[in-house]
Amino acid sequence: MENIKKAIAALSALILAHHRRIRAYMSLRETTSRGEIKSLCERHIHHSRQIVKDLSNWRAAYGGYAKRLDESAGSDTWLQVRLLLSFNAEKTVTSRCEQLDRETLRMYELSVSHIPSAAIGDLESHMKTLKVTMRTLHDLSERKQVVGSLATK
Repeated sequence: MENIKKAIAALSALILAHHRRIRAYMSLRETTSRGEIKSLCERHIHHSRQIVKDLSNWRAAYGGYAKRLDESAGSDTWLQVRLLLSFNAEKTVTSRCEQLDRETLRMYELSVSHIPSAAIGDLESHMKTLKVTMRTLHDLSERKQVVGSLATK
């Protein structure tokens, strides 16, 4: 029974992490003017929503059910402060997305030991996709920095 409680808690934590990622990528989509970043954000938002459904199904299978999300959880106050003080909002939001991706991946790595074997395949697939997501966002943001620095020379 204790293992099931840990699995439900781990799945719930991953679901919340993906909700934070969705909000961050929505913010990036609204902040950027670059079509390739907007498209990337759309894919990541859609994918995180699919993952939330998968994780919610696993949580329900183990007897855990969703609690209503606190509306205040939707605001990232620290990000809002950083945006007010930032000279480059896109870079600030991109950094937040990258940070959330790293945190979420770390949560997956810690959660795997608490998840029953039936769900491990899905979690490993999520982790693999998350690593690709991180690499793609990083590459796109680096490409803009390189192009921007070349343009100023």
